Amino acid sequence: GGSPPIPGFVSIVDKIYDTGYMMVDVFPLSDDSLHYLAILKNTLALGGNGSPLRAVLFVKMDPQPPLPAELVGIGFFYTLGGDGATFDPAITMYFCYKEWQLPAGVNEKDLVVAWRDTTGNWNLIPSTVDTVNKIVSAKTTHFTPFGLVVPRSAINTGTTTTPTGGVTTPPPSSTTTTTTTTAVTTT
Repeated sequence: GGSPPIPGFVSIVDKIYDTGYMMVDVFPLSDDSLHYLAILKNTLALGGNGSPLRAVLFVKMDPQPPLPAELVGIGFFYTLGGDGATFDPAITMYFCYKEWQLPAGVNEKDLVVAWRDTTGNWNLIPSTVDTVNKIVSAKTTHFTPFGLVVPRSAINTGTTTTPTGGVTTPPPSSTTTTTTTTAVTTT
């Protein structure tokens, strides 16, 4: 017997101590199995009421949220819950992507994870891009809507020229890159 698993919902009741510390490493998948979280052993994982977190929700937002003009979304955006959940130390989110999802002119190293705050603003968080495995990772201490974006200003819409008139070539892309935290206001 038993019920079939619910995509994007993972019970962790049997993986967390009554004190809120994780007993084992847990890797919840998104409802479409494209992305995952790493909640490691000994992480303090509390729900919004301060009690131990009992489940993790990682599902596509429906409808997809609006983005400010300064950002271009890559793939879908997701709700992560339980509501008010906090983590100490931070957990790692892994967002996978395919090259066909990238608009023309996007350099993979410019991909970044963004989160939406309670006022609807999107905030870029430091992210690491693994261009070999096509994964963008970022850390978070809380659950909220998250998704993969690229700043519109980073999209190359043509070639640039040097003062001498020669065409510059971009530097070779590295396997990983880190971006800085920026708040972006939705208009």
